[in-house]
Amino acid sequence: LRVRLTGSMYKKDRSASNTLTSGDRAGSKYYDVLENTTSTESAQAWSGAIQSGMKNDVRAFVVNPFLKYKGAEVFGNVETMTGAAATETSNRTLRQLVGEGLYRFANDQLYVGGRYNVVKGQLAGIANDITVRRTQLGGGWFVTPNVLSKIEIVNQRYLDFPSTDIRNGGQFKGFMVEGVVAF
Repeated sequence: LRVRLTGSMYKKDRSASNTLTSGDRAGSKYYDVLENTTSTESAQAWSGAIQSGMKNDVRAFVVNPFLKYKGAEVFGNVETMTGAAATETSNRTLRQLVGEGLYRFANDQLYVGGRYNVVKGQLAGIANDITVRRTQLGGGWFVTPNVLSKIEIVNQRYLDFPSTDIRNGGQFKGFMVEGVVAF
């Protein structure tokens, strides 16, 4: 049995351009899924990502519980971020909850699992709370310790976005096949 509970806090009272939620070194897996038909990859660098817009004042807390017993793993992410852009007079809050369950077998070379992710809160320029929900089921094969191939079925819904936002009522679902190289 392996149990781990980790947490962290980030606080920045003032910044010209805080990038806590606007950087994504791994890239979004869902580029151009909910974009205008005339969009281009170079113009939509953050396609598929939820940007908080909290660039000046940020307070973020995250807790990650983890439990492993034999081949079964459960992982969670509980995150709260409060802050604002320099032009805003009041703070906004954004929360994310993630639950993931995996079962590893064949000497940890194969796995099956599922993940549920929900983000809820206020984004910059949107008066009400929005919600994004994603459910994923899939499996993978570690071809080598550094190379993973996987397949997932995903269902993502965008709720409570303004009628002028392309994500209003948006939803996508389908299969994703992906290869990952770690170094």
